[in-house]
Amino acid sequence: MAVALRQRNNAADGRFGRVLRGFQACTPSALPGLERQSVFLQPDALLAQMPESQKVSALIQRFLNRKKRIHSKTRINCKTCLLAIFLFCAACADREPSLQGLDGTNTRLSQLEGKLVLINYWAEWCKPCRQEIPELNAFAANNPDRVALYGVNFDGIVGEELKQQASNMGIGFPVLAADPRGYFDIAPSGVLPETLVIDQRGEVQQVLLGPQSEEKLEILLASFTEEVHYNNQ
Repeated sequence: MAVALRQRNNAADGRFGRVLRGFQACTPSALPGLERQSVFLQPDALLAQMPESQKVSALIQRFLNRKKRIHSKTRINCKTCLLAIFLFCAACADREPSLQGLDGTNTRLSQLEGKLVLINYWAEWCKPCRQEIPELNAFAANNPDRVALYGVNFDGIVGEELKQQASNMGIGFPVLAADPRGYFDIAPSGVLPETLVIDQRGEVQQVLLGPQSEEKLEILLASFTEEVHYNNQ
């Protein structure tokens, strides 16, 4: 009977051996991410001393533990990617120009979506600018919900002097404390007055040189409104 029992055990070990060898042979190819030094190919001393019938169980347990570690790393990598996307979006938001008025208010360009944005450059010594400003005042006053008009001093005057010059020029629309031109990557034309036309995407659509009339600006606004309506269809 003892001989028969040993024969059955040997037969069982033989079957487990075949399963073990098959498991070792197929697993690395099925899981290409596992290193060649994994336990499937190079069992450690403890595993080598185990009976064949226990090796399969040990290898399966190690395989499951390995999968848990891989999944854990995958979750960490996903969190890292999401954090990188968030930081990238935050950096893009910081690049958006903030239009700072003399009264201390700050307006982001995205807050003006749907409006025609005009940035007008003027100087106290510019006679055509003086002729144009009443036309700009009337245009802005007649279209408060459709137009955002801002003035920028060409000479870079700041503070109280800027407020005084704007008052002397009779400017009735907001004057910016800083020039946002750098954001739009548009070089100064050297001609005054100059007006940047910003479309609904926040991009410079046109650069108007010379004094503008209210009539011309109304035509420009009609064209802009038509484009917005077309894009929203």
